Amino acid sequence: MESAVIGLGVIVIAWILQVISSWRGKKEIKPSFLLIYALGAALLIIDGYVNDAKYLAILNLIALVGALLVLIKVSSKDSSGFTKKKKR
Repeated sequence: MESAVIGLGVIVIAWILQVISSWRGKKEIKPSFLLIYALGAALLIIDGYVNDAKYLAILNLIALVGALLVLIKVSSKDSSGFTKKKKR
């Protein structure tokens, strides 16, 4: 139970940091958001398996993989797929 609360708390912190960044006018996804979110999802996966909630663990694993895939895309040198610049 404690790892679930900690995991959800970590995810909330990640979202707060991403929202603050977007309020400052930055439209891109922050890599730190994705890393912190992935950490929270990993804690939820651990909690799911410890408490025999295998389906929740699997769903959180899917969320973790999704966050890591987006992190790879955002961290790559060519991340033009996320922000299309208008040609002038």
